[in-house]
Amino acid sequence: MAPVLAQHRDDPRRTRSSHAPRRHLVLGGICGLLTGALPYLSSPPASQASPPASITILHTIKVGDNPGAVAVATRSRRAFVINQGSRLGSTRRSVTVSVLNADSGAILRTVDLGTISDPAQPTLAPAMAVNERTGRIFVLLNGRNTTHPTTSASSGGWISILDATTGALLHTTRVGETARAVTVDEQTGRVFVANAGSNSVSILDGATGLPLRTVPVSGSPSTLAVDTRLGLTYVGTLVGGISTLNATTGAVLTTTTPLAGPGHGTDPVSAGPGTVCGVAVDEQAGRVIVSLAVNRYYSRVSTLNAVTGAVEMTTAYLRAVADCPGQLVGVDAKRGHAIILTGAVRDCQSDCSSSAVVLATQSGRVVHSVPITGGNVVVVDTTRGRAFVTTGMVALPGIGVGANTVSVLDTDTGDVMGTGATGPGPQALAVDGRTGYVFVATTQEGTVRVLTVRPPAHVALGAEPRTAPATPACCGSLFFPQTHHNLGGPFLAFYRKYGGLDTFGYPRTEPFTETGHLVQYTDRFGLELVDGQVWTAPLGRLLTARRTFTRVATVPSTSTLLYFARTGHSLSGRFLAYWRNHAGAILLGAPIAEATTETNGDGTGRLYRVQWCENGRMEYHPELAHTRYEVELGLVGKQTLQQGGWLP
Repeated sequence: MAPVLAQHRDDPRRTRSSHAPRRHLVLGGICGLLTGALPYLSSPPASQASPPASITILHTIKVGDNPGAVAVATRSRRAFVINQGSRLGSTRRSVTVSVLNADSGAILRTVDLGTISDPAQPTLAPAMAVNERTGRIFVLLNGRNTTHPTTSASSGGWISILDATTGALLHTTRVGETARAVTVDEQTGRVFVANAGSNSVSILDGATGLPLRTVPVSGSPSTLAVDTRLGLTYVGTLVGGISTLNATTGAVLTTTTPLAGPGHGTDPVSAGPGTVCGVAVDEQAGRVIVSLAVNRYYSRVSTLNAVTGAVEMTTAYLRAVADCPGQLVGVDAKRGHAIILTGAVRDCQSDCSSSAVVLATQSGRVVHSVPITGGNVVVVDTTRGRAFVTTGMVALPGIGVGANTVSVLDTDTGDVMGTGATGPGPQALAVDGRTGYVFVATTQEGTVRVLTVRPPAHVALGAEPRTAPATPACCGSLFFPQTHHNLGGPFLAFYRKYGGLDTFGYPRTEPFTETGHLVQYTDRFGLELVDGQVWTAPLGRLLTARRTFTRVATVPSTSTLLYFARTGHSLSGRFLAYWRNHAGAILLGAPIAEATTETNGDGTGRLYRVQWCENGRMEYHPELAHTRYEVELGLVGKQTLQQGGWLP
C-alpha cells in the first residue's frame, strides 16, 4: 500500500470546496480577506434553510445535591460547580464545590464549604466569578456558615476563595447582607460583591480575597458588570437604578435611572422604575445594556453611555421578567449585539410566552426576536458567535409543559441553530472559551452535562467556488492545484512551522468564518485563528462524540509511557514516539482513548492500529514499517467535511 500522502499526490480529482455557515465563506484565501478584492458568497435562499446544528452530550457527571452555579477557568482547564446541598433538618444544608477536569469531565475533588444555617434567606442563588490572571475562583453564598462562624451572620453573604488549578480552599471572607452578585475586574485585580441587604458593594483583593473597602450604594444592589477598558463597575439595584463606580477607588461616579430617556416600542402602562434584572457591557461600542422588570407584565431594556451613564435608548416589551429568574443579559461585543431574555415564565396565569431578543448595542434597537418558552439563563460564547439559553420544566397554562433544554442562537442573526436536552431543572450554565464545550447544571438530578455543538451541514451552493493562484504581491499565499485551494497568512506560517504536507496534507477549504472566527480545514486538521493565534480544532473529540472510551487506571509515566491524568489515557510505543517527535502536545493534544484496532475510513475496510487524540488520530501502517510513513495522521479534517456534506 502506498503512503496516504502519495495517494493524494497522484489523485487528479478536484474536490468541492466546503461551504461556510450563512454568508461568510471567503474567496481568495487570506489574501482575499486582507485585500477585500473578492466578494463574500451570498446566503442560500430561504427555501434552502439549513438543518439544525447537532448538540451532543459528551459527559454526564454526577456532582452534589442541588447544583446551582457553574463556572469554567479556561487557563487551568477546570470547571467548578456549587452544590447547594440537601437539607439537614429544616434550616441547615451542606454546601460543597465539585472541581472538574474541563476536558474529560472527571471529578478531581470535592471541596467542603461548610454547613449553612439559612432560615432568613433560603432561596438566594449562589454565584461564582473567575479571575484568570490570579488563578482564583470566588464562590458567593448566603446564610450563617457554622464551619466558619466568624465570617458570616445569620442573613449575611460570604465569599470562599479557591485555587483555580487545585481547587483548594484558600480563604473565606465576610461580605454584606443578602449578597446577590459577584464579578471580577481582571485589569485592576478587584472583586466586587453586590449586597442588597446592606445597601453596599464590597471590594476585595483579587489575589487574596481580603476586603479592601465597602462602598455605600442605595437601592439594594443586585447585579454587576465591569468595563475593563474604562476601569468602571456598573451596579444595578432592585429599585431600578444604575450606579457607576471607579473600579480602583470604589468612588461612586454617577447614578442613573435607566427608564429616563428616549425610547421606542409600546408601553401601555406607566409603571415606575422597576427592578434591574441584568447588566452587561459592550466595551467596543461603549454601551451598557440594562434589563429591567417594570412590573408583573412589562419589562424594558435601556442602553446607557458607558462613560457618562446617560440613557441613549429605552425599549419597551410586553412581557415581564418579574422575578428575575436567572442571568438575563449577554453581550457579543465582536458582533455588536446583546441577547436579552424577556417574558414571565413562573408567576403567570394565561399567556406565558417568552423571547430571546437580539439588540444592536450601538443603537439600542431590536434586530431580531425568537420565541423561547421558559427561558431562564443566557450565556454568550463570543469566540464562536453563539448564545446558549436554558429552558426549565415549567407548567404553562394553556400551553403545556416547557421542555428541559438548551437552545443555541446565532448572535449575528438571532436564528436558533439547534436545541438539545439537558435533563430536569437546568438552572446554570457556562461555556469553555477554549473548546466551546457547554456545562449545564441540572438541579433536580444533581448532574452536570457537558455538551458540544457541531454546526449544521449547509446546503451546497449552485456553483463550486474555485480560487486562482495567489500572486506574489498578495501576501505570499501558496496555491495547491491538487485541491484548488490556498494557504496564506497565519495558517500558512503554522503549516510550514509544524511539518507542512507530511503533517497537514492539502488544504480542503479556503479560510472562512465558522462559529465566530476564521477557520480552514486541511486533510488532517481543522485550523482555527483565535485572538491572533492558530490552534488545531478538537476534531478527534467531534468525530468520536458518540463513542465511549473507558478511562484507564492511573499509572506513573516513564520514558516509554506517558499518562495524561486529565483525559485518563496514555501513549506508548510507536504512537508516543510519533507524538513526541511531531509536536503532539501542540497539534494532537492529549489522547482520549487507548490504542485500538478499527477502520480508518479510507474505503477499503482494512483494519489499522489507531489511537485517537483530542485534535486528531494516529494510525500505524505495518506495510510501511521502518519508513517515515509507518505512523501517519488520519484524515480527520477531510472526514469532518465529508460528514458535514461539504465533500463527497
